[in-house]
Amino acid sequence: MIKWGTFSVSLFFIISLVLLAVFTDDTFSEIQFVLILTVALLFGLGSLALYLSKVVIGETTITSYKWYGKKSIRFSDIKEVDYTSFFGGCIVLKDGHQSVWVPIENVGTADFVKLLCAKVGQEQCGKAVQAIYMRKQELARFM
Repeated sequence: MIKWGTFSVSLFFIISLVLLAVFTDDTFSEIQFVLILTVALLFGLGSLALYLSKVVIGETTITSYKWYGKKSIRFSDIKEVDYTSFFGGCIVLKDGHQSVWVPIENVGTADFVKLLCAKVGQEQCGKAVQAIYMRKQELARFM
Protein backbone atom coordinates (compact mmCIF):
# COMPACT_ATOMS: atom_id res chain seq x y z
CA MET A 1 0.00 0.00 0.00
CA ILE A 2 2.78 2.42 0.86
CA LYS A 3 4.48 1.60 -2.42
CA TRP A 4 1.38 2.57 -4.42
CA GLY A 5 1.25 5.85 -2.53
CA THR A 6 4.91 6.57 -3.19
CA PHE A 7 4.54 5.55 -6.79
CA SER A 8 1.45 7.76 -7.26
CA VAL A 9 3.05 10.82 -5.67
CA SER A 10 6.18 10.38 -7.76
CA LEU A 11 4.15 9.89 -10.93
CA PHE A 12 2.17 13.06 -10.16
CA PHE A 13 5.44 14.92 -9.56
CA ILE A 14 6.91 13.66 -12.84
CA ILE A 15 3.83 14.66 -14.84
CA SER A 16 3.74 18.07 -13.13
CA LEU A 17 7.40 18.71 -13.93
CA VAL A 18 6.98 17.73 -17.56
CA LEU A 19 3.84 19.89 -17.93
CA LEU A 20 5.62 22.78 -16.25
CA ALA A 21 8.50 22.42 -18.65
CA VAL A 22 6.27 22.20 -21.72
CA PHE A 23 3.70 24.90 -20.93
CA THR A 24 5.82 27.68 -19.47
CA ASP A 25 6.67 30.82 -21.39
CA ASP A 26 9.79 31.39 -23.46
CA THR A 27 11.84 32.51 -20.47
CA PHE A 28 12.26 28.87 -19.56
CA SER A 29 15.77 27.93 -20.71
CA GLU A 30 16.91 24.67 -22.21
CA ILE A 31 19.14 24.02 -19.19
CA GLN A 32 16.15 24.33 -16.84
CA PHE A 33 14.16 22.03 -19.10
CA VAL A 34 16.93 19.39 -19.08
CA LEU A 35 17.29 19.66 -15.29
CA ILE A 36 13.55 19.20 -14.75
CA LEU A 37 13.45 16.19 -17.07
CA THR A 38 16.49 14.70 -15.31
CA VAL A 39 14.82 15.08 -11.90
CA ALA A 40 11.62 13.60 -13.31
CA LEU A 41 13.55 10.65 -14.73
CA LEU A 42 15.33 10.03 -11.42
CA PHE A 43 12.03 10.16 -9.51
CA GLY A 44 10.49 7.82 -12.05
CA LEU A 45 13.29 5.27 -11.82
CA GLY A 46 13.32 5.49 -8.02
CA SER A 47 9.57 4.99 -7.90
CA LEU A 48 9.79 2.01 -10.20
CA ALA A 49 12.52 0.47 -8.04
CA LEU A 50 10.34 0.97 -4.94
CA TYR A 51 7.32 -0.47 -6.68
CA LEU A 52 9.19 -3.59 -7.79
CA SER A 53 10.78 -4.37 -4.41
CA LYS A 54 9.25 -6.63 -1.79
CA VAL A 55 10.22 -9.13 0.89
CA VAL A 56 8.42 -12.47 1.21
CA ILE A 57 8.71 -14.42 4.47
CA GLY A 58 8.05 -18.14 4.07
CA GLU A 59 8.16 -21.05 6.48
CA THR A 60 11.81 -21.79 5.78
CA THR A 61 13.12 -18.88 3.70
CA ILE A 62 13.18 -15.12 3.35
CA THR A 63 13.19 -13.84 -0.23
CA SER A 64 13.94 -10.27 -1.20
CA TYR A 65 12.79 -9.16 -4.66
CA LYS A 66 14.42 -6.12 -6.24
CA TRP A 67 14.31 -4.67 -9.74
CA TYR A 68 17.53 -6.52 -10.58
CA GLY A 69 16.54 -9.96 -9.28
CA LYS A 70 15.89 -11.86 -6.09
CA LYS A 71 17.88 -13.20 -3.15
CA SER A 72 16.79 -15.92 -0.77
CA ILE A 73 18.20 -17.05 2.53
CA ARG A 74 17.06 -19.99 4.64
CA PHE A 75 16.38 -19.41 8.33
CA SER A 76 18.61 -22.37 9.13
CA ASP A 77 21.53 -20.82 7.20
CA ILE A 78 21.48 -17.42 8.93
CA LYS A 79 24.75 -16.90 10.75
CA GLU A 80 24.42 -13.21 11.62
CA VAL A 81 21.60 -10.72 12.09
CA ASP A 82 22.74 -7.11 11.80
CA TYR A 83 21.24 -3.66 11.37
CA THR A 84 22.22 -0.81 9.07
CA SER A 85 20.85 2.70 8.85
CA PHE A 86 21.22 2.77 5.04
CA PHE A 87 17.99 3.27 3.07
CA GLY A 88 16.07 4.36 6.16
CA GLY A 89 17.11 1.32 8.18
CA CYS A 90 17.36 -2.35 7.25
CA ILE A 91 17.78 -5.61 9.10
CA VAL A 92 20.63 -7.46 7.41
CA LEU A 93 20.55 -11.26 7.39
CA LYS A 94 23.84 -12.97 6.49
CA ASP A 95 24.63 -16.60 5.78
CA GLY A 96 28.34 -16.30 5.02
CA HIS A 97 27.95 -16.04 1.23
CA GLN A 98 25.25 -13.44 0.76
CA SER A 99 23.05 -11.06 2.66
CA VAL A 100 19.37 -10.18 2.46
CA TRP A 101 18.21 -6.76 3.57
CA VAL A 102 14.74 -6.32 5.10
CA PRO A 103 13.67 -2.66 5.33
CA ILE A 104 12.56 -1.74 8.83
CA GLU A 105 9.78 0.45 7.42
CA ASN A 106 7.91 -2.52 5.93
CA VAL A 107 4.56 -3.31 7.47
CA GLY A 108 4.93 -6.26 9.84
CA THR A 109 8.64 -5.86 10.54
CA ALA A 110 8.15 -6.19 14.31
CA ASP A 111 6.31 -9.48 13.77
CA PHE A 112 9.07 -10.58 11.42
CA VAL A 113 11.70 -9.90 14.11
CA LYS A 114 9.70 -12.00 16.59
CA LEU A 115 9.58 -14.85 14.05
CA LEU A 116 13.27 -14.42 13.31
CA CYS A 117 14.13 -14.63 17.02
CA ALA A 118 12.08 -17.82 17.31
CA LYS A 119 13.77 -19.38 14.26
CA VAL A 120 17.43 -18.38 14.77
CA GLY A 121 17.57 -17.65 18.48
CA GLN A 122 17.14 -14.55 20.62
CA GLU A 123 20.91 -14.12 21.11
CA GLN A 124 21.48 -13.56 17.38
CA CYS A 125 18.65 -11.03 17.03
CA GLY A 126 19.85 -8.41 19.50
CA LYS A 127 20.54 -5.70 16.91
CA ALA A 128 17.21 -6.28 15.15
CA VAL A 129 15.27 -6.15 18.43
CA GLN A 130 17.14 -2.97 19.38
CA ALA A 131 16.35 -1.41 15.99
CA ILE A 132 12.63 -2.14 16.40
CA TYR A 133 12.69 -0.73 19.94
CA MET A 134 14.43 2.46 18.77
CA ARG A 135 11.97 2.88 15.87
CA LYS A 136 9.02 2.51 18.24
CA GLN A 137 10.55 5.12 20.57
CA GLU A 138 11.08 7.45 17.63
CA LEU A 139 7.48 7.08 16.45
CA ALA A 140 6.11 7.49 19.99
CA ARG A 141 7.57 11.00 20.12
CA PHE A 142 5.15 12.05 17.40
CA MET A 143 2.02 10.68 19.08
